[in-house]
Amino acid sequence: MNGLIRILTAAAAVLAATVMTKATATAEATLTANATATAEATAKAEATVTTETNVTAEATAKAEEKPAAPLSSRTDNVRIARIEDRIKGYGGETFTIERPEPRKMETVHAEDFGMSEAAEDNTEALRKAVGYLREHPGTKFVIGKGVYRFSPFDPQRKTGVSTIALRGLKDIFIEAEGAEFVYGRVGTFIGIYDCNCLQINGLSVDYDREADPIDDVFRVVGTDPANKTIDMEFFLKKEISPNMQVQAITQCDPQTLTFGAKGSSKEWYAYINPNGIRSITEVSPNVLRLTHDGAASDVAVGETYILRHHVYDGTVFHLAEKSRNVTFSGVRIFGSPGMALIVGGRASHFQVLDCYMGVNPALEAKHKVSLGADAIHIANSNGCFRISGCDISRQGDDALNVHDGLGYIKSVSGNKLEMYASAMELCVGDTLSFKDSLFIETGRKAVITSADLSGTIKKVTLDRDVSEYVAAGFTAWNTGVDSGNYVISDNHFHENRARGLLLQSSRGLCKGNRFYRVQGMPIRIVMDIVPHLWQEGTGVDGLLVSGNLFDECDYGAWGTQIEISTNINGKPAGGIVFRNIEISRNLFRNPSGLLLNIDNVGNLDFIRNRVTGMKDIAPVLTGNKTEAVTIERNRFSK
Repeated sequence: MNGLIRILTAAAAVLAATVMTKATATAEATLTANATATAEATAKAEATVTTETNVTAEATAKAEEKPAAPLSSRTDNVRIARIEDRIKGYGGETFTIERPEPRKMETVHAEDFGMSEAAEDNTEALRKAVGYLREHPGTKFVIGKGVYRFSPFDPQRKTGVSTIALRGLKDIFIEAEGAEFVYGRVGTFIGIYDCNCLQINGLSVDYDREADPIDDVFRVVGTDPANKTIDMEFFLKKEISPNMQVQAITQCDPQTLTFGAKGSSKEWYAYINPNGIRSITEVSPNVLRLTHDGAASDVAVGETYILRHHVYDGTVFHLAEKSRNVTFSGVRIFGSPGMALIVGGRASHFQVLDCYMGVNPALEAKHKVSLGADAIHIANSNGCFRISGCDISRQGDDALNVHDGLGYIKSVSGNKLEMYASAMELCVGDTLSFKDSLFIETGRKAVITSADLSGTIKKVTLDRDVSEYVAAGFTAWNTGVDSGNYVISDNHFHENRARGLLLQSSRGLCKGNRFYRVQGMPIRIVMDIVPHLWQEGTGVDGLLVSGNLFDECDYGAWGTQIEISTNINGKPAGGIVFRNIEISRNLFRNPSGLLLNIDNVGNLDFIRNRVTGMKDIAPVLTGNKTEAVTIERNRFSK
């Protein structure tokens, strides 16, 4: 294909990193249906829960009846009770996330600070409330039922969203069950910075789609290859304006209107090549003619496509600046022009529980896309997180991407480096460790003394001359960040574009989840470097994928159910990058393509899995640099 392509790589990473960078800059410049799990997932969660404190609404009520013992380290000598969730992760390793205990907190209400359903923009009122909460640890902030508007849409697109920064909050419980926030401009909506022990419960958030649509759906009713045109019928609307922003066009199922047609994944990323669209003109009230540069030459009459007007245009929540002990419970995110949650800035000990990230069920007839890009993107954090009991669907990219950034070195001169590092956190005092051009550890390290991060090429000065043992084509990684040690359990991931989970950090436990009709592979474990675009994944040591259901996944025929691979500027790594991975006791139902495609992995067990509906397709492909791979005791049936 020329421009209408199947994207089989992690192209979202660089753009996600850009979003994080822009979101942080915006925050500094401006200051910042309770997801019901399926009956199967709920039963499984009840049977396999590994926390000492259950986090469902029922358990929270019980915790309020019997408050936890107060912990000692509090501000202003005030002893504020916290609830401890002890989470057992990979290999039995345990970490603790603390939540505020709201029963005896002082309670204040949103209307006390001027928030109102009648207000056109509640930004300043909410900022006023945040200022109060910052000065009053141990407060329960109640937002009444209703719809509250923020950052109205700017038709000239001259201004971004006015970030609301929840900065420096400690021991705060935000009760927002029945409240919905609607915002209308791109960028970071709510930033959570330098917070400790914060819980947001029951809040719903949506983007103002009526003013600025995230998506539209069209059927191809005509093509003219000679003149390079396609005629698009927007059959869900009576009329549509040709004056639209087009960022991506992806083939979808003609019946369900969800990402990915069965066995086909035609796609065109217009934002990568904006000049590919020559013009869009009206043919009739709901039919538009798109003239292109040849990029859409593969489309055929009768095919159905999702058109995204937004892709990586911000996030609802940005968790950063070493925030810890943050809980999202029962939060519902119906729409975002970018992502739902970006985590970075060395945040740690956070959890997303019983949340919903998908199209508002009441508006499914009109809207087919929930989020422009990833649902959750975690990079350069300090890990110790849990995602459990959530329903995540219909987003324009992966359900979850967890990784840390890499630097691909362009040049070395003494103690100075120039490198591509679009998704890497680089701070003075951080220690860099170096791997050679085959991604093999050199054992060499150096400390950053200054960093210029302003351009595409990052310029770093180190505390020593490294030119004798570091060269162009080597990689650097920051030893001060580690997004590993996590649990992903009892979630429902379904009907989204791209992959389900990108698991690129160590010590992970993925169990009891259901994956349904994910367009590409439901799980991808990868280290991927394309120098001028993205550089992510420092390798994995320790991952258990067990007890999951993979149902009709790789729906759009991206090639495999689970991929483990490396890419360094078009070439594989030269050694073992992924270690100690077990994929066991999963059910693969009606898979397409391969079951497993692996490279650069050692000590991998693919055991005791069940596969139904597997036809005459090779189940496993092993490639470059694999060792100690065990594939046995798997059961197949047609």
